[in-house]
Amino acid sequence: MALSRVCWARSAVWGSAVTPGHFVTRRLQLGRSGLAWGAPRSSKLHLSPKADVKNLMSYVVTKTKAINGKYHRFLGRHFPRFYVLYTIFMKGLQMLWADAKKARRIKTNMWKHNIKFHQLPYREMEHLRQKALSRAMLLTSYLP
Repeated sequence: MALSRVCWARSAVWGSAVTPGHFVTRRLQLGRSGLAWGAPRSSKLHLSPKADVKNLMSYVVTKTKAINGKYHRFLGRHFPRFYVLYTIFMKGLQMLWADAKKARRIKTNMWKHNIKFHQLPYREMEHLRQKALSRAMLLTSYLP
């Protein structure tokens, strides 16, 4: 038994991958007096702070997606009409957000490189024109 304790202490201190059986582990945990008698530390404890933040963020994102999926299934089962309206609204909101980000990126690029509107590539010019047109369309209902 003493030999197994020495081997286990050595593996705990130096991080050996060899682990003792269940009986030896339980005996050592009951009679341990310091850190050397415990189980080897997890490799997660040796990660850099940046990796810990990444793990935490991925955990939060995963849990959020799971909860969001449950919410969507609940709405689809119990309130199908509202769910259709909700999904249309959310898709529209996502598209509006993506368009706003793209327009902001184009305008920032124009400002950075001192580019005029007529010097833009056709797609970018058309994208900015559509955003300006939509603003004018919202105002035209109030004008007359």
